[in-house]
Amino acid sequence: METITEHLKEVGLAEISIGKTNPRREFNDASIGELSESIRKKGLLQPILVRPTAKGYELVCGERRLRACRLINLESVPAQVKELNDQEALEAQIVENLEREDVHPIDEAETFKLMLEQGNYNIGDIATKIARSETFILQRLSLNNLNAEWKKLFLKGVVNLSKALIIARLEKKYQKEVAQ
Repeated sequence: METITEHLKEVGLAEISIGKTNPRREFNDASIGELSESIRKKGLLQPILVRPTAKGYELVCGERRLRACRLINLESVPAQVKELNDQEALEAQIVENLEREDVHPIDEAETFKLMLEQGNYNIGDIATKIARSETFILQRLSLNNLNAEWKKLFLKGVVNLSKALIIARLEKKYQKEVAQ
């Protein structure tokens, strides 16, 4: 029987690159600082997940942990090393990140868009994968229609989700007018 510990390896931070598919795009510096202090005192309690590449490893799950470890200048971290194709890596990231409550709806929107663009998923597949309704997925996807200004206001918390969903229905030229 295979166990996770059979695949744990100490991996140098310099060998790890950040993948482009992480659903989380925004990171709170204060939160990373707190996590780094916890890691300094107690060690890294949950290994990161990486997949081998030609030049080392690509991070699949654990970017906050990796950033915190880099902040305190660790040289290596325990990592679960798994051979994953792009679709499997994306699915692991979805499970790791999107099932948490603290992922911003913009990050969800961008992830769902990426999944659709890859052609391996449709709206129903995504809904099933994360145990949400198709309406939820469609609403999140509509947030990709926000122009940069509204997206920024939403990320900062100046605009709430309800208002962002309404504004996202407008053409970008009208979004600009509403902003003024």
